[in-house]
This record gives sequence, structure tokens and C-alpha cells, in this order.
Amino acid sequence: MPDDKIRLREFLSTCVVDEAGRKQNLALVLPRGLPMVQQLPERDEPLAIVASGPSVPGFLDELRHWPGKIWAINGAYRYLLDQGIVPDGFFGMDPLPGLAQYVERTDPRTTFYICSICDPAVFDNLADRNIILWHPDGEGVEYPPGQWVIGGGTTAVTRAPYLALLQGFRDIHLYGVDSSFENGEVYCYRHGTYDCDTDSIKLFIEVNGEGPFVTELSLMKQVSQLYVLHDRFAGKLTFRCGGLLAAFMRAPVMDSDLFEVEKDAA
Repeated sequence: MPDDKIRLREFLSTCVVDEAGRKQNLALVLPRGLPMVQQLPERDEPLAIVASGPSVPGFLDELRHWPGKIWAINGAYRYLLDQGIVPDGFFGMDPLPGLAQYVERTDPRTTFYICSICDPAVFDNLADRNIILWHPDGEGVEYPPGQWVIGGGTTAVTRAPYLALLQGFRDIHLYGVDSSFENGEVYCYRHGTYDCDTDSIKLFIEVNGEGPFVTELSLMKQVSQLYVLHDRFAGKLTFRCGGLLAAFMRAPVMDSDLFEVEKDAA
């Protein structure tokens, strides 16, 4: 019998909360009896997944006239609300309590796709909202049998497209996944809006003569993972962004296997 389930596992990731903390979060979340994500039939409408990169303001007109669904990640959610755009979905996976700040102000029209190892404070803030629970792969935590487990990379941006596939979307557009900062702006919203806003060491990167782009190590890792996603999704995933990721996608990529052959031949 053919297996018609979508293959979701692609990357292993290292979590910011240790295994004991993730297991504790799961043990506190599961008794809430929240509905689990299910595979849905394919749909024709496009999906915009909006991250918090500084390029987002340049795409607001597109998003206001978007013909399909819109999901927001972390701080992009409140930013879009402030711009008069109500996202159809919110996607969250950070197991730290800081994720709860992103959902302190919400709209009842939004569905909240929340990772099962997220801090209970997130669910407390969403007590009267529509929540769909999902399990992340590669976290060293055992989940109840027979439930979907979502693969992907080390950030929410690299996991959300896999959940989107499970929800039937085949035309997925990632907005604001710049993976770098621009003119001193770290996010589409004002830096420091949330306690969990990044203060990591800044790096200066050039790509194929473009830049330098101001970024950080976790975002550089995200760029490499998004490139792999773009390849694996085979035309189902496009990027609407600027910064480091846009430059990386424009740059020629050397085939490492060919390089090794040429090097050996020399």
C-alpha cells in the first residue's frame, strides 16, 4: 500500500531549552486537551508566512491585497495588527517564556499554531483563542503515538513551511526572512519591543560582492537552511525579502561534488 503521508523531517536542531525543560513543558501542555494538527487536503490558495525582518514594511501593500491566507511569526503578528492586517494564523515554537509576549494582544480571527513544548505562559495568554497544537521533531521528547511530528530547521521560519504543507498549502511565500539587519533596524518593529529581542554578537558578511550585511550566527544558519528548503520544496516556496537571504539567493552556488572532482584532477 503506498504511503501518502508527507515526509516532513529534514533537519536536526539544538533547542534553547534543555531536554528536561522541554519535557516539563509538554507534560503541562498536553493535559489542556488542545486539538492536534491534522493533515488537510491540498488547496489552491497561496499562503504568505510573514517573519519580522526589516523588509516587511515594503511589502505591506502586497499583504493588504493578499489573495490567500496569511500567517505571522512572533513579533510580526502584532506588527501586522498595527498595520490593519489580521493574520489568519500565528506560528510559534520557541519554548522560552518570552514567546508569551508575542501573544499578549491577539485577534479572535487568528488561529494559533503553537508548538507542544512551548512554555505554559503562551497557552495562558491564548486561553480564549483557537489553538492548534503541533509537535516538533528532533527535540529528544517522546510524544503520544499516532500524532504528526513537524520537521524543519532551527528557527520558526524554517519549520512553518512544513506545517503549511501538512495544512494543504502548495504555494508558500516567505516574507521578511531577511536574516540580517538594515540601517540599524533589526526587525520590522522597533527593537526592544519585547524582552526577548536579540542582543547577540553582530557579524558583518559579504555575499558575492554584496554587503556587508549585519547579521548574527543563528541567522546565518537560518540562511543555509532556507536555501535547502527552497531546493527541497521544488517550486512550492518563494521568498519576498531583502538583506542577506536575498543576496544569498542571487549568488551563484558551487556544486561541491564537481569542485572535488576538479580539485582532484588538478
